[in-house]
Amino acid sequence: MLNVIINADDFGDSPEVNKAILQAFDSGWITSTTIMANRPGFEEAVEYAHQEKLTGQIGIHLNMTLGNPLTDSIKKFSSFCDKEGLFIDRNRNSANGFKLLTQSEKEAVVSELRAQIKRCRDNQLKLTHADSHQHKHEHWNIINLLMPVLKREGIDRLRIPRNIGLNRNRIKQAYRDFLNIKLRKNFKTTDYFGSFQDFSDYSSMLKSKGGKFIEIMCHPKLDANQTVIDEGVELKMRLDLLQDDLQFNPISFNDLL
Repeated sequence: MLNVIINADDFGDSPEVNKAILQAFDSGWITSTTIMANRPGFEEAVEYAHQEKLTGQIGIHLNMTLGNPLTDSIKKFSSFCDKEGLFIDRNRNSANGFKLLTQSEKEAVVSELRAQIKRCRDNQLKLTHADSHQHKHEHWNIINLLMPVLKREGIDRLRIPRNIGLNRNRIKQAYRDFLNIKLRKNFKTTDYFGSFQDFSDYSSMLKSKGGKFIEIMCHPKLDANQTVIDEGVELKMRLDLLQDDLQFNPISFNDLL
């Protein structure tokens, strides 16, 4: 049987997202979440986490592409922030993931990553695992700075780059496969990572992968009817369809070997 983690990204992004993620937990549609330490809903998310006893199911969603940084040093660098000192969205950022960073830029990145982790820990969040907003940690110039930070902070579980799904760019996937080898040597990881759609497309292949560990990411939100959706589709429906295709054991990152 497959071991499946269903992780909700973006906890702490906003009150609306927080509400959707809590409802998903209550309904058993997700098994873990990752929190954004620099977003407006962070304090509310922390309060909910302690009230609902979810602290053992929360990792960190490291964020370097949205909103205000927690540190000032990174605001000086146009590779990461605009003139207002806000993070630049990945899709607007002209800085390549392979760009050589200056020593000052490297120090600023490390300071920001550590500050986001520290804010979570200061609020008594253990942080079971790590991933990043818009998959920024896949960038070569970020992952090589992040790995020592996570090791120093005692975070030993890390999301791998997506390695399942249709319409994958071959060059990009070759890089991701190489990076996954590197990450597996240093962290506890799942065997596969992707979205609900990715795993639906490959459900027939996965039936022969008994015992493997899978992470499915989702981004719960509330629609106009207060229904929890993921990428425009009812989250419950996504889960029901997956359960129709596959037999699996729902787990959290704490269960990852």
